[in-house]
Amino acid sequence: MPEVWFGRAAGLFLSQALVADAEDRYDEDEAAFQRTVDTSEQHGMLYDQAQALYEWAVMYLDRDHTGDHKRSLELLGRALEIFTRCDATKDVEKVIARKEFRGTHSNIRHCRGGFEIRPYEKFICYGVQPGDCREVSE
Repeated sequence: MPEVWFGRAAGLFLSQALVADAEDRYDEDEAAFQRTVDTSEQHGMLYDQAQALYEWAVMYLDRDHTGDHKRSLELLGRALEIFTRCDATKDVEKVIARKEFRGTHSNIRHCRGGFEIRPYEKFICYGVQPGDCREVSE
């Protein structure tokens, strides 16, 4: 098998990380996120690496333990740098919005399914089940 396919395992690792995150198995999802980033980097899959860094940062924001906000900002910064190099405009905007949103608001609602920032409202939760949204204060 050509080596180029070896990097596709990153998608599997990312899926494992997202499932573990959804089930609040943080030790497992951190390890899977790390494998995703390492595999993507090793095989020159920059865009996939940036996606994994972004999702990893979101995991830290969801978990909201001591030090998680700082770690999430570091990961968002790395993702932003790579998305910029890849000229992934929409992803750059998504990362900037996430950084600004988390950095300037207190008592915000954070939603496991994600959010969108629009000019006329702070955020919109989507793709969530009842109970997935919770108040978060920083």
